[in-house]
Amino acid sequence: MKYHLYSFIRRIGSLVILFAISLASYGQGFGPETEARLQEVIDSIQNDTSEPFVGGMSVAVKVGDNFLWAGATGYAARNIDAQNNLLPGGIPFTTGTLSQIYSITKTFTAPLVLELAQEGVFSLDDPVSNYLPLSQINPRLNSEVTIRQLLAHESGFSDYAVEQQLQIAVAAQPGRIWSPFEAISFTNQIFPTGTERRYSSTNYILLGALVEVVTGKPIEQHYRERFFEPLGLESMYLGVREPLGDRGVLAAPHDNISPFNPVFAQTGQPTFPDAYTNISRFPMDAIVSLAFAGGGIVSNATDLAEWGDALFRGRATSQATLDMMLESISSSPDMNGNFLGYGIKQIPHISDSEVFLGHNGDAVGYRTVMVHQPERDVTLAVLSNFAGADPYAIARALYRALAPQISSFSPKQGLPGTTVTIDGKRLATTTSVRFNGVEADFTVISENRVTAVVPATASSGLITLEAAGGTAESKRSFTVLQPRIQAFYPDRGWPGSKVLLVGRHLGTTREVYFNGVKAEKFRTYFDFLVLAEVPQGATTGKISVLLSGGGQAYTSSDFTIYTIPLLAAKAEEAKSQSEDKTTRPEALIQEQELMAYPNPFTEHVTLVFTLAHTQPVNVKVYDIKGREVGVLYRGEAQGNSRYQLMWKPGKELSPGLYILRLQTSSEVRQQKIMLTK
Repeated sequence: MKYHLYSFIRRIGSLVILFAISLASYGQGFGPETEARLQEVIDSIQNDTSEPFVGGMSVAVKVGDNFLWAGATGYAARNIDAQNNLLPGGIPFTTGTLSQIYSITKTFTAPLVLELAQEGVFSLDDPVSNYLPLSQINPRLNSEVTIRQLLAHESGFSDYAVEQQLQIAVAAQPGRIWSPFEAISFTNQIFPTGTERRYSSTNYILLGALVEVVTGKPIEQHYRERFFEPLGLESMYLGVREPLGDRGVLAAPHDNISPFNPVFAQTGQPTFPDAYTNISRFPMDAIVSLAFAGGGIVSNATDLAEWGDALFRGRATSQATLDMMLESISSSPDMNGNFLGYGIKQIPHISDSEVFLGHNGDAVGYRTVMVHQPERDVTLAVLSNFAGADPYAIARALYRALAPQISSFSPKQGLPGTTVTIDGKRLATTTSVRFNGVEADFTVISENRVTAVVPATASSGLITLEAAGGTAESKRSFTVLQPRIQAFYPDRGWPGSKVLLVGRHLGTTREVYFNGVKAEKFRTYFDFLVLAEVPQGATTGKISVLLSGGGQAYTSSDFTIYTIPLLAAKAEEAKSQSEDKTTRPEALIQEQELMAYPNPFTEHVTLVFTLAHTQPVNVKVYDIKGREVGVLYRGEAQGNSRYQLMWKPGKELSPGLYILRLQTSSEVRQQKIMLTK
């Protein structure tokens, strides 16, 4: 897909407001505060006393599958004149009130034409003259124009609605029903076909006529069978071609069309706002019948938002059809700043930076817009029966009203895996939470609260949150704590021996590894101690811990792995070298380590040693204050023999650090051991 951003910012214009009433709204999922804020947006526009807003409006906001809100304000018919030919005066605009959507109808006609082309009914590159006698209908028009060029507004045909002769004809007979071919006969060729894109509803009048001639079926039947009924768009119908029936109330148009009204021509221009209310005396049949496939559909706001959501999320058409529509969008803006495509536009008037796709409707008595923001799955629909309304400004204000806000979070710091509570406003539609740019798992609790889990790879920084109305950022940073191994004891041992890790933030340790080999047994003590058993198969290397939340820490130096066979081999080596008259056996034995395992230990510890020659030896245990607490051996030990001694401390001894001491007439060896319980 390609969307072309356009930097033009349309200033929200002042909307004409004289008097209005506000009606209750309904919502699904946004939450009461957000819904009240949305209603306040349209009420503030309707009730701005600086200028009168004569008519009323209905709007709908849909986000994905779970969020829908509709609201209304103002009048469906303001005029209390008994001659009002549509509605009695004073009728309020409600969420169910219907309105002409005018050119938004093109978002139905384009996918219909594309689907028929995919079904082989015609080719998009066929000249229209293959199916319609265009040269006879209007010899001024290029009859070789293709279906694709009509879809893209590249025909060069003028817009029938601005042709003065047609306007005069409508004013003379406002109740007349016009055919598409009659409307086309008034248009002109204003630039060479295929040389530029310039918006013209004539293109879609021709496409509608083409569909009816080729398929032999009224276009309203195509709309109903392909779109209205499958999607449950019960309020929609094609004006004039189909009756209003029991679909609801059609809002009366409020516009100044006194030039069209012969009564006004004789009595003089009425003063504002009467000119806007008296349009209801003017028959709309001619205008609506001329709109046809370019602007004749009627809808309420909720169904229009549902249509936009279905169209742009691929539920209304095939993916191939949707892709063609999206890929057709021009890379250059038209004179109104829009980027034209097949039946849709990229509209820059809703957001300064985000892409919105859709269409507007702008003709006698009604102003409408339907837009969709694809990244956030936000669809906005605005219907107004007042010619002075700016539907872009209304949609923009609604979108801004959805903007999320982060007011606080707790705790202020934590390890990976910590659950953080984020409080704010308009958080119900949250789609993403990041810690300094790293995506986090999150849960929406309410419209004002979200909880998120600090991700394993996060670092300290701001929390950002994406929701339907934009991005929210915390005012202060969240500090990500990381585990740290500051020391370990002992620094060597056998498989099965125990190692005490000392550090910070180790309380949620989930796994311990010795040079990549997972320790099957370990235990945490408080937040700063971990006791792990050296696993079988471990080799010399770093010790690492992995926290339950994903944080990881490594020792700064290696843990050395010894095995009992290795000690025996060293003893044999010492024996052979003792027979060498040039080497002092005592020097060799001095290099042997005093080994104790497991260390730390809980029930007993085993001491392994070898002496260079036969001599008396004492092996004792002392506490950290130097008091003797145990005797392992006292007597003579044979030279070059390997000894294993086991000490099982009494129950009266407390956990802590102890010293194993081996003493002979020529040397003293010591080893620190850790008793745990």
